[in-house]
Amino acid sequence: MLSWLLEYAPSRLTGTGACVFAEFDTESEARQVLEQAPEWLNGFVAKGVNLSPLHRAML
Repeated sequence: MLSWLLEYAPSRLTGTGACVFAEFDTESEARQVLEQAPEWLNGFVAKGVNLSPLHRAML
């Protein structure tokens, strides 16, 4: 999975290594890459946040 995504953008594994993610300049760019994903790859586009909603609720 990581090697496939690295073809499109700098990509990293999550801390557990269960997921990979990449940062794109626009949502449109991210969706275009997602459309090219192989059938065996499940993915989604999400907006990144600097502070988790759970952490924010606990403040």
